[in-house]
Amino acid sequence: KAPDSQLFLSCGYEDPVQLSLLSKTSLGAAMKFCKMKNPTFCYSLSGKENASEEDKKEGNYENPHFSFPIETSLDRIVITKEGEKPPTL
Repeated sequence: KAPDSQLFLSCGYEDPVQLSLLSKTSLGAAMKFCKMKNPTFCYSLSGKENASEEDKKEGNYENPHFSFPIETSLDRIVITKEGEKPPTL
C-alpha cells in the first residue's frame, strides 16, 4: 500500500531477514507498537515469504520495508521556490 503522503522515508530490501522465532516475534510486536503510535507508518516483514505462487508470478506482494510520511519524522520542513537559496541549517 502506498502512503498517502507525496514524500516519505523508506527503507526496503529484496529478501526477508532470517530471524529466530523470538526475534521475529519481538520485531513484529515493535512494528505493531510503531503503527499504533503512528498510523501512517507502513511496513512488511515477510515479502514473498507468505505470498502464493500465483501472487509471486504476478508480482502481487510487498518486499520487506519500513516507510512513513516525511512530515511525521521531521520537526520542520522548509520549502523554497525554484532558484531561491535554501536557508542555512
